Amino acid sequence: SSLQLKASVGNVSRNFSITAAAEAAAATSYADWEKVGEAVENGAISGIAPPVLNGDGYYEIGNAEQLAWFMYKVNSGEVTLNALVTADIDMIGSEYGGSPDTPLTWVPIGSQDSHSIYEGTFDGGGHTIDYLQRVVETEEGIGFIGHSRNLVVRRVCIGKNSFMKGRFVIGGVVGEIYTGTNVISECVNGGKIQATEEHAGGIVGAVSQVGTLQMKNCANWGTISSPKNSGGLLSWYSSASTSSHTTENCYSIASGAIYFLGGGGKTSTSVNNYYVTGGTAISGGIRTATKLTDEQMRT
Repeated sequence: SSLQLKASVGNVSRNFSITAAAEAAAATSYADWEKVGEAVENGAISGIAPPVLNGDGYYEIGNAEQLAWFMYKVNSGEVTLNALVTADIDMIGSEYGGSPDTPLTWVPIGSQDSHSIYEGTFDGGGHTIDYLQRVVETEEGIGFIGHSRNLVVRRVCIGKNSFMKGRFVIGGVVGEIYTGTNVISECVNGGKIQATEEHAGGIVGAVSQVGTLQMKNCANWGTISSPKNSGGLLSWYSSASTSSHTTENCYSIASGAIYFLGGGGKTSTSVNNYYVTGGTAISGGIRTATKLTDEQMRT
């Protein structure tokens, strides 16, 4: 609808109309962030351009729309793209139908489809990505990054207003790692992670096949919720994995976690890891972390 107005100056009159703001806003609503990314790719959002590829081979991401574009491109099959985040980003998506109470739904980078499993390098630049939300109770492999292999992730910080919920294998930074050598460093999760069946982890949901994971200088302070096999940092290493995993200089103050590192950690090396709350440090007969008091953690 439109508002009809009439203006007069002296003996001259003009009629004109103004389109209602609500109608204009409705025209920009999208089902999820992947649809926003597709719109950016197609030039359908005025004033928003895809990120620029820098000289080091990284797409420089400075806003939510560019992050959505990157996710869309990876999920369309360009699985080796690299990213560098250059600013704090909130994923509320108020311009596209989201709100602080119900942010626009995130679609993880990398899907279960064999042609779009992510295997690039993602550098969060130490910036916070907040209001990430995906709640699909029948889904597995949910996280900021979903399904991955040969992955390098560093300096990613997931904000406290984020919420990931699915059936199993749910992580704050990465949902599921399959194969190859994977390195996660200097990453933080502050969001809520929930699996309705099992395998919820603050940083990683699970290493589910034969991949190797090296996790260093990471932290979780988000709430972890799962009926079984949940971990402050990671919920589970697959028994199929014969490679050695390393966790070093990490800590968790998560509530709700059953373990610091979840089951299957028999081939793990754990160095200088600590936790305050969130279950036991014993997993597969291996002590994975040292428990500290609140006061010890502060010092």
